[in-house]
Amino acid sequence: MTEDDRSARIQELEGEIRARGAEYEISDDLDEGIPLRERLAARDCVAPYDLWKLIAYLAEMNIVIENTNHLDDAALLEFLVAFLEEPVAFPDLPDLVMHIDVLGSGSEEDINLYLRYYASDDDRQEWMREFPAYDMPPRRMPPFDRDRFLPKAHEEVIS
Repeated sequence: MTEDDRSARIQELEGEIRARGAEYEISDDLDEGIPLRERLAARDCVAPYDLWKLIAYLAEMNIVIENTNHLDDAALLEFLVAFLEEPVAFPDLPDLVMHIDVLGSGSEEDINLYLRYYASDDDRQEWMREFPAYDMPPRRMPPFDRDRFLPKAHEEVIS
């Protein structure tokens, strides 16, 4: 994809976002993209991490986590600690919320977990219409019940 094609596609997507009534702003005020671990160190949140304290610190930074009910606490903590090492650029926009979707990689495993534990019946039917040969996993209740307790965007977090 050429730079002109990329720019045209970005403009097209921005138009779709605005047409749906959403506000969209591009800012050149992005920082260099530092690991979240460094941002948390400034808040005295250093390893070893306490899962719920880490979740609270992330929420205070407008970072919310989604689709975690298939993981036990240790596995979620391991996922988050690995995520903390990733460089992340933050625009200087106080209302911006970053969503960490534990199943957001797009891998076959993540798709399978999403369809098994999180997808609605409508989503599962739509998937089968688009991919009729897909081996749909049986629907299961997630083994853990954590997501409903996680901070949501713009909620005040009590730590």
